[in-house]
Parts: sequence; structure tokens; C-alpha cells
Amino acid sequence: MLARFGEPSRSRMRAKINADRAAVRDQAGETTTEQADATARHTYHEFVVGLHLQRAGLQPEYNCKLDGKTSDWFDERARLLLEVFTCERGGTTAVPARVASRIAGKVRKYAETVRRHGLCFVVAVYGDTLSGLAAAGCEEAIHNGQLFVEHRELSGVIYFAQLSGMNHTGAYAFTYFANPQAYRPIELRL
Repeated sequence: MLARFGEPSRSRMRAKINADRAAVRDQAGETTTEQADATARHTYHEFVVGLHLQRAGLQPEYNCKLDGKTSDWFDERARLLLEVFTCERGGTTAVPARVASRIAGKVRKYAETVRRHGLCFVVAVYGDTLSGLAAAGCEEAIHNGQLFVEHRELSGVIYFAQLSGMNHTGAYAFTYFANPQAYRPIELRL
């Protein structure tokens, strides 16, 4: 997958993989399986989104620094800043509430940067099969959390999940929820 990206994204992606490996070492220097698996899933989902942005004709750059913050993806030409997160299984709150909280946190983190630079800001949410999150649950999180009303810096939310079945190996389905009240709207077709 890395070969599909140019520099400096490819080097940053390789560095992220190496940093992930180093971060999951326990005190004895062994990799903790559960933590390593979760970290690898998160990073892989970031890469999947970038690949699909490319296929849609965008020019995303991985791990760009802007105003001292490092976003998952930035496309200067499209004026798009994009963050990815994986909705994991478990947790103590209902899945839609957790998703709404994570999205709102990402908007708060980047809101000033988005306004200052006139950027579109999109959050991509991967629905881990075991979390029970589907596109409808993501949409519920958006509406019940009033994310589009309270966070006009948020241009939209992408929900994506891996398709299952023998004919869908490695295939993903994407659903884009555009914010009709966004400061900077953007239409995405992945």
C-alpha cells in the first residue's frame, strides 16, 4: 500500500509503522498482542482512507504539521484536513455517544486551524465489526450529538467499514454525511 504514495507521505507512513511497533513494547521488550493489534488497526485504517482519497482524485499527504498539530491527512489543493479514528469494541458508554464525543473532540482540536486557514475538515470513522457501529449508528451520533449544529467547522463525516464475504476481500464501503451548515462544505465520493 505504501508504494502508492509519494514522498514525503511514504516516509511518514513508514515512520508511523515503526513508531507504533516501538510504542507497544512492554517493559520486558515484548510486544503486547492486544495493544499491538489495536494500534496496527488504527494505523491501517488511516492508510485505507488515504488510499481511497487518492482514488477519488485527491492528493492527500500523510501526517502533515499545521499550526503545531499533526493531522492524519491534508490535501493542500482541495483545502482538506482529515482525521481518522476507529470505533473499537468495548467501552462504558453507548457506541453513538462515544462516536459523537470523539468527533467533537477532533473538531475542538482543529477548529482554530480550520478557521484560520479556510479549510474543510472531515472526520472518518471506521466501524469495527465487533463495536456494532454501522452507518446508521454514525448518522445517529451526528444528529443526537448535534455535531453539525454545534460544530460548523466540521464539513462532514465519513463512515467506512470493511465489506464481508468471499467476493469483498479487502473492499470497503464508504458513506459520506455532509454538514449542510459547514463553514466550508465539501462533497466527497469515495
